[in-house]
Amino acid sequence: MDLSGLKDPEAVAREVLWAHTLGASLAAGWADYGRIAPGARADLTLWEGKRPVGRVYRGNLEIF
Repeated sequence: MDLSGLKDPEAVAREVLWAHTLGASLAAGWADYGRIAPGARADLTLWEGKRPVGRVYRGNLEIF
């Protein structure tokens, strides 16, 4: 993603990160998720190019 034309690309990057971590978990009602920190729970999506191919979600592996 090219952020060079934006007035504050760091602010945009922070907002995108928040939207995909804590913001998303709060919207889902999962207060124990959404933080990037040692020991925190995490979900992971595996991508191949622009297409998601699998994810680890609440401890289970799902392959698409």
